[in-house]
Amino acid sequence: MQRRRVLQLIAGAALAGTHTISTDAQTSQKCARPDHVQWVTEVMNEMQTIKPGMTRADLLKVFRTEGGLVFSGLQRTFVSRDCPYFKVDVQFERPPAGQPEVRPV
Repeated sequence: MQRRRVLQLIAGAALAGTHTISTDAQTSQKCARPDHVQWVTEVMNEMQTIKPGMTRADLLKVFRTEGGLVFSGLQRTFVSRDCPYFKVDVQFERPPAGQPEVRPV
């Protein structure tokens, strides 16, 4: 996995989810209702449990594969199971020679 890319995506989504654009109190309250902020925080915390070096099976506990024709066995876009707007591009490393690739069932 490209560690830097995954961490940048997660950090960017976390910052975007907690940032309110308007300083107007009434508008700000509509955009960042406490129940929405709490839900986004929970989803982001779950997404951040994914670390470089984990297997596809570990990744698929939090994400699902995104449909489409452009992907390979070593690179794919995954979508959060909780929100289709949270996506990460993942690049896997090829396993060492003689070691089987771990795939989900």
